Amino acid sequence: MASHYTAPTAAVPDAEAVQSFFELLYGGAHDGYLVLSCPDPMQLLADGKHPWVSRWYDLAQQPWSLMAQEACNASAKADVYYGVVLQSPNCTPHRGKRSQTATAYSVPGFYADLDLAYGKHQASALPQSDEELLDFLHTFPTIPSLIVHSGGGMYPFWLFEQPLLITNPEELRAARHLCERFGRTLLQLGKQRGWSFDNVSDLPRTLRPPGTINHKYDKLVQLLHESGLRYNPGDFTDWLVDTPPRPTRSPETGGEGISGLPDIKAVAEHYGANFTKESQDELTGAHPIHGSATGGNFSINTTDQVWHCWRHGTGGNALHLVAVCEDLLQCEDAKSGGLRGKRFVKAVEHTNQIFGTSIPLRQPRWRAAQETAEDDQTHAHSNGHRPYTTGGPQAQDVPGTGDENPSVDDLLQYMDMGAASDANAHGPGQHPHDPRPDIIVSTHMTPIIDKTQEVIMALPHAPVVYQRARHLCIIARGVKPPQWLSRPKDMPVIVEATKAHLMELASKAAKWWKFDKRTQSHEPALPPAWAIEALLSTWTKVLPQFTLLENQSCISFQTVGESLGRVPIFPVNR
Repeated sequence: MASHYTAPTAAVPDAEAVQSFFELLYGGAHDGYLVLSCPDPMQLLADGKHPWVSRWYDLAQQPWSLMAQEACNASAKADVYYGVVLQSPNCTPHRGKRSQTATAYSVPGFYADLDLAYGKHQASALPQSDEELLDFLHTFPTIPSLIVHSGGGMYPFWLFEQPLLITNPEELRAARHLCERFGRTLLQLGKQRGWSFDNVSDLPRTLRPPGTINHKYDKLVQLLHESGLRYNPGDFTDWLVDTPPRPTRSPETGGEGISGLPDIKAVAEHYGANFTKESQDELTGAHPIHGSATGGNFSINTTDQVWHCWRHGTGGNALHLVAVCEDLLQCEDAKSGGLRGKRFVKAVEHTNQIFGTSIPLRQPRWRAAQETAEDDQTHAHSNGHRPYTTGGPQAQDVPGTGDENPSVDDLLQYMDMGAASDANAHGPGQHPHDPRPDIIVSTHMTPIIDKTQEVIMALPHAPVVYQRARHLCIIARGVKPPQWLSRPKDMPVIVEATKAHLMELASKAAKWWKFDKRTQSHEPALPPAWAIEALLSTWTKVLPQFTLLENQSCISFQTVGESLGRVPIFPVNR
């Protein structure tokens, strides 16, 4: 096997080399289309790039010599590529389309596009020399049949004795799955040497034919190695990575039972994906986050509404893509089970906000584990004016109480009395000696905020929090008055409520819980800070409002519709 690539001093297309390679690769193929593609130098897109133009050659009617000569003619001015997999003889050729997955027909063997570090590639973790990459290929259980040097990398081929023909959807899925397994295996073998290859073994892959010019380096693409080795697909099954076939997913759900997802193409383009290859249902381009050395390590399927990263062998639906692009999930972790818990919640929130969707947070997949944690009702019940835990004691069961509500001190003492008997009880509804209601923290903000107000209003001697001029306030004593105000010591004064004080009141008013997925149980929690902040910033009809009544000598205050007779009147220095 040759180990060095020698570029000619002046790169000139070689039609004989092109024809010889096509005959080696496709042998006695007598039908199907070979697709040659190149950028159109006569047209320019808005992004400054040239659009792709393709020529479809019918193998049943056109000779290899014609294809080789026209490839060389085009190569004199632009880079030329060919679709490795022949296209179906029943498809309709289109000048603006390259090889496609949906119309794949004849697979000559396994192949790959492996970059070298000295090429103009984004990835730096690549083989440093031709010898290093060739040594890597020699370690495979099956030796490549052909090796092509592109000028900045290599194309190894493992040719089949007979091409793998695709004549129905089942055969297409099987061939696609086999190519994905082969590509995933190359990725893993490369990682063992510290390399980061893009997985470029997909069915619509286009490569440069030997005998044409690589204008990026001004070098001739050359055939380095040729052997008579031919294989059957079964020769690879023992050493290929075993990956499950792609599931069939509906565009309505996007897989995994999640409904209302945004269009996968819209999501990808929102985050900057630029697709350079397009087929009937497959779009390929550079990954929107970590980029691509070849510009083709990221694919989406617009029918299945899924995406795939060929570098990491990962992917998922639109929600997974949002999570990766919003830095909630690493691309290498985008796989089944990788998006859950807080990551899932944040991904849903980002998706709904950015794309205007209404994805519900309660999905069948998570409902069994989170039904209680995400209950809109928060499992807080009421007994007349006083809430209590389901199955727990009534107000009259509390020591020192009858028809009256207990004081805060009575309630705290009562909580201490029940601590011993509650030692073995853990979770909502399992503390019979604590009359406070259970509130389970969830992502449903409105019911949590409403319940926070209700339990604070149900505290002993309530109301203890009021509204004045759209601010929450409390009645306090011992507060130093301003210099302009002269009043007796220890007179009550209206003071703006603080977040810390409201947190304390909410903790006294209810038992707070959160669901821990690791233990699959409810754990004690503090009132959520966002609920307290919402109370401080939102006008509400639940908490009473103050009005000031002024006469010539004093000011008294009362709630709207109800006089607070127990609040003393204090004089005002005018």
